[in-house]
Amino acid sequence: RYIFQARDGTVIAPNLFNEADGQWVNADPDFQGAGEGLTFDFFPSLELLFVAWFTYPLEAITPAQPGGVVDVGEPGQRWLTAQLDVVDNIAVGPVFSTAGGAFDAPRTDVQRSVQVGEMTIELNSCDSGNVTYNLFNGEITRTFEIIPFEKRVNPNVVCN
Repeated sequence: RYIFQARDGTVIAPNLFNEADGQWVNADPDFQGAGEGLTFDFFPSLELLFVAWFTYPLEAITPAQPGGVVDVGEPGQRWLTAQLDVVDNIAVGPVFSTAGGAFDAPRTDVQRSVQVGEMTIELNSCDSGNVTYNLFNGEITRTFEIIPFEKRVNPNVVCN
């Protein structure tokens, strides 16, 4: 276990997010192998959780980038990110969509990140939690259970 200090030197009590860094997936077995997942990176001194959410829209939203490396990635790939404020075992904040970039290339004039909604992540234990999101002004709203990717690979893994 780690002991963290805030910028002002106060000790930050450990919480579930201290141990949550890494890959998380939808706990529903129907989603196994769907290529969708969440990556957590917790910054305890800032009480901030960065989330990268790798998912796919129903239809491709941008054409593949021409030139350079040929067609790396699927045009319909959608990466969402979130910067969530953490209090105890709950993280809440905005969700952003980034589009227009090209693989292994510098930033372009068409690359952009826009807020598309809100997300709440509540960790129930070191190996389970719930994600609730509201995207596009309520057009897409859902809650689903998550587990660490390691638990998907090895159901017998035990955390403590």
